[in-house]
Amino acid sequence: MLKRRQAGWWNLVIEKQNPQEIKDATVEIQGLEPGDYTVEWWDTYEGKVIRTERVSSPAGSGRISIPPFSRDIACRVRQ
Repeated sequence: MLKRRQAGWWNLVIEKQNPQEIKDATVEIQGLEPGDYTVEWWDTYEGKVIRTERVSSPAGSGRISIPPFSRDIACRVRQ
């Protein structure tokens, strides 16, 4: 799960701030066995999958692109 400090309750409700969208970010996941994986990206506020993709991990790690987000986002990686 990727969490944004700017998307905390105080900032959203009391300060009435809307965090800027993060675009073109990536994350590297270590410790993967070589192979193909399915990555599901979840909107944690609505509780639904917003993107599904297939990635390959040839050497025990994989770099995946994160969909644009402004609050928290989570991913589920399955082989």
